[in-house]
Amino acid sequence: MRTLPLRSPTLPPATHTNCYLLGHSRLLVVDPGCVDLDEQQRLLAAIDGLHPERAAVVLTHRHRDHIAFARGLAERGLEVYAHRECARLIANEVNVTATLEDGEVLDGFEVIHTPGHARGHICLRQQQTGALLCGDLMASVGTVVINPPDGDMGDYLESLRRIRSLSAPVIFPAHGPPIEDVVSHIDATIAHRLSRELQILAAVAREGLSSFDVVERVYTDVPRHLWPLAEGSVRAHLAKLIDEGRVSFDGRRYRAIEVG
Repeated sequence: MRTLPLRSPTLPPATHTNCYLLGHSRLLVVDPGCVDLDEQQRLLAAIDGLHPERAAVVLTHRHRDHIAFARGLAERGLEVYAHRECARLIANEVNVTATLEDGEVLDGFEVIHTPGHARGHICLRQQQTGALLCGDLMASVGTVVINPPDGDMGDYLESLRRIRSLSAPVIFPAHGPPIEDVVSHIDATIAHRLSRELQILAAVAREGLSSFDVVERVYTDVPRHLWPLAEGSVRAHLAKLIDEGRVSFDGRRYRAIEVG
């Protein structure tokens, strides 16, 4: 496995997306998200130095910082693989050659469907070692944005729990260095999300609030220029709470539902 961090149109504080080059009988190019011509040439040179005649692109999900150069590689003859939901969502941008399903094995890597950050998001688990390429399910730089309707907080937490049960020895994220203390990292991520959820629920228990009102009250520890991103996560939490019958929404404001 080779990691090639490429400058990409990602969200701060990240500046690069890790493109992974892996496989045995053929070369799998995972998440070629670069738009810069110099970065694209770096990737092409890396492919040429390995198995260019047996190369294919694998996309973990649909976001631009993961798929930006997929079309360019497809035009050079590489096949493109993605989950069927991802393929549907990017049909106007990239022609996906073949769709992937949960449990399918692609050259020694098991496909694991992990929705939450995006519909059709997948991870790749190396069968021989158990190592996991997690796309944007987790990050070691910055935080993972859950932004509805593409993002779903309930699905995201379930995907994290599923990945935790796999006991991966190491996780390779799309942004930042490898995560080696896997269980602690996942547990901390879940705990942080649930702590935020309790803060959000407490805020709307006192009065009816818009999603941005909630950001102003709950995300006081986050710089204001990041509040638009935080609002996406707030809406994801509120959608989960509505599904659970703990919050109502009248089209303008969210309110906690009293129980008992």
